[in-house]
Amino acid sequence: PEDIVRAVNSGFGFRLPIVGPLAFFDMAGLDNVRDSWEYTNKVDRGRLGPLPQDLLKLVEKGDWGIKTGKGIYDYSGKDGQELVKTREKLLILQLKALGRI
Repeated sequence: PEDIVRAVNSGFGFRLPIVGPLAFFDMAGLDNVRDSWEYTNKVDRGRLGPLPQDLLKLVEKGDWGIKTGKGIYDYSGKDGQELVKTREKLLILQLKALGRI
């Protein structure tokens, strides 16, 4: 159990307070989320169930998140690289506040 907690706290779970789960998907790319979801279902006997239809529709439309300017959220007029840089700065501040760096 400790390894699982450490993995989540060091990985995606650490980022959720900074961006939230839906923006996290947009930053990862909804096409990548779909591919990861499908792969996990393939190797783990469908544990996740089907991809939510709303996400599938966005992927099919080409709304993949920050990299396309629109996903779950609309990033029109925003620089994707700047959004990522801002997220990284906030993550560094969070690490410092937790005494990890």
